[in-house]
Amino acid sequence: SAADDYGVLSITAIIRRIGITSDESISYETPLSGVSLKRVNANSFRDLTPHPWAGLTVNLTLVAKDAAGNKGESENHSFRLPERTFTHPIAKKIVAARKTLTVNPELNRFVVADHLGRIAWKPSQYNDHKVVFMALHTAVRRLRVQSYATELDEVQKLLWETAVRVEGGTVSLAERALQRA
Repeated sequence: SAADDYGVLSITAIIRRIGITSDESISYETPLSGVSLKRVNANSFRDLTPHPWAGLTVNLTLVAKDAAGNKGESENHSFRLPERTFTHPIAKKIVAARKTLTVNPELNRFVVADHLGRIAWKPSQYNDHKVVFMALHTAVRRLRVQSYATELDEVQKLLWETAVRVEGGTVSLAERALQRA
């Protein structure tokens, strides 16, 4: 909710990790049902479960802007960013490695690369899926290069998509087995 005598132009949600000094943040605008509204009551939903910060504690601040160019900020609200629940053991390991990488990429990238390499070399644990094998090896190679920081976002996306593929594959296999039965 927001109110302003000049009219509310925008409300932006800004999410920052707790305990990190970087200016990195997630931000998105809340859609409003008009322009320069004197009173606003709006709800907004964003699925942030694929975001690398999912499962980590964050601060949320709402920033409202009015037609006169003034800004108002809410108090910080701390909470744990929701995360998707994975049931396949390999998908869980991939997501855990992704989270370890997110917490401190510089410190953890080689540990994560080693862990992903060990997962990759046990293809029977993820139904010998060639795409999963190739994705894990690609992530390992990218984490081991000197310029890994430029590819970190891509590695994070690749790990997420790989975990989702592993998770979805087991559901598909179970559905086929049920249909055969």
